Amino acid sequence: MRSLFWKVLASLLLATVLVASFTFGISRLSLEERWLFAFHPGLSDYAERWSQLYEQQGPKAAQHLASQRRERFFIFLQVYDEQGQLLFNGLPDRIARSAARAERLAPLGERHLPPRLVALNQHWVSSRGEQYLFVFRLPRPAMHQWLVETWYGNIVIVLSALLALTLVSVPLSLYLTRPLLQLQRSVNTLANSRFQPEELAKLGRRQDELGVLARDFSGMASHLQDALSNQRQLLRDVSHELRSPLARLRVLLALHEKHGAHNQELVSLNTRIERECSRLDQLISEILELARQDAPLGPAQACNVQQVVHSIVERYPESPLTVHLPNQPITVPSWPGLLDRALDNLVRNAQRFSPANTAIELSVTLQGRTCVVRVRDHGPGAPLELIDKLGQPFTRAPNQTEAGYGLGLAICRRIAQRHRGSLQLSNHPQGGFEATLTLPLE
Repeated sequence: MRSLFWKVLASLLLATVLVASFTFGISRLSLEERWLFAFHPGLSDYAERWSQLYEQQGPKAAQHLASQRRERFFIFLQVYDEQGQLLFNGLPDRIARSAARAERLAPLGERHLPPRLVALNQHWVSSRGEQYLFVFRLPRPAMHQWLVETWYGNIVIVLSALLALTLVSVPLSLYLTRPLLQLQRSVNTLANSRFQPEELAKLGRRQDELGVLARDFSGMASHLQDALSNQRQLLRDVSHELRSPLARLRVLLALHEKHGAHNQELVSLNTRIERECSRLDQLISEILELARQDAPLGPAQACNVQQVVHSIVERYPESPLTVHLPNQPITVPSWPGLLDRALDNLVRNAQRFSPANTAIELSVTLQGRTCVVRVRDHGPGAPLELIDKLGQPFTRAPNQTEAGYGLGLAICRRIAQRHRGSLQLSNHPQGGFEATLTLPLE
C-alpha cells in the first residue's frame, strides 16, 4: 500500500529541498554585478555621489565618502580617469600589494585577488561628461548584505521561499482535500437517502488510506441505506396488513349493527369496537407520518410562514387564537405540507391543555437569520421531570382526557430537524406550556 505517511513525508522533504535551492539560487544571483549595482545599499549610488563630491567639493569630500562606505560596508575603492590614471586609491597598502602581486602572477591575463576580496568594475559618466572607472573591492560576505539589510531583499527571500512551498503545498492540498470533499458530498447524499456506490468508485481504486476509507464508507453506506429502505418498506407493509383487517372488521360491525340494532348492549359494544378501530387507525396513520419524515422529499421550496399561520387560524374557528405576525413577509425553505403539519400539531396540542375561554398565543418573530414560531397555552404545564422526554415517540403528559399516542410532538421535532431547525419545549414563566419552533431562513 502506498501510504499517505510516506507521501506527506516526501512532500515535506521536497519542500525543504526547494526552499534551500531557491535560497541558494537567490544568493548566487545577488552576487551578479547588475544586481549589486542596482540593489546593494553601499554600491547603488556610490559612483554617482563620489563623482559629484569630487567635481563639486574636491578630493577631500570624496575621500570622506569613501571612508564612510569602507567603515559601514567594507568597500575599498579605486578610481581611474579616462586616461587610466589613478585618481583615488582607497586600498590599504597591504591589500594593494597583495592585489598587485596576484595580478603579476595571473596566467593568460587573468586577474586574481586575495580570496577574501572580490573586485567589481563600473564605468561612470558624470553630469559634467567626465568618464571614470570605479574599481570596488569588498569581502564576499558583504556582497550579500543587500539581501538582509533592505526591505526589497527581504521580500525577494520571502517570495522565493513562498514560491517553493507553494509548488509543493498546492498539489499536496489538492491531493488530500479533493477526496475528502467527495466523501463529504457522499455523506450528504446518504443523509438524503440518495447515495449511489458509483460515486466513490474512482476514489475506492486508490491504494492509500483514502482509498480504504472510501471503500469502507461505500460498503457501510450501502448497508445502511438498504436497512433504512427495508425499514420503511416494513412499516408500509405492516400498515397495509393492519388496515386490511380493520376495514373488514368495520364492514362486519356495520352488518352486525344492521341486524342487531334492537339490542342496546350490542349497540354499545359496537360503539366501543368502532372507537377502538378508529384509535388503531389513527395510530397507524401517525406511525406512517413519523416514518415519512425520514424519507427523501426532493429539493425544498420557498414557503411563506404568514400564509401557513393564516391557514391554521382558519382551521380552528372555534378556538380563540391570539396571533402576532411581523409586518415583513418571512420565507423559509420547506416542503409542501410539512410546516403546516408541524404548526397544526402544536396548535392541537395546546388546544388539549388550554382551559376553556382562554386564548392560545401564536407568534412569529425574526431573530437574525432564523424564524422563531412560538405556540403557548395557559394550561397547567408539564412536569419538570417529563419536559426533556416530551417530543420522543410514545411519550405523553399525564392526566389527558383525549385519546392519543404521544406522536404529535415527535412528528413536529422530526419536521424541525428536516428543516435544519429545532423544537424546544418548556413551561412558560407566567404559566402554561410553550413550544418554540426555530427555522433557518436559508
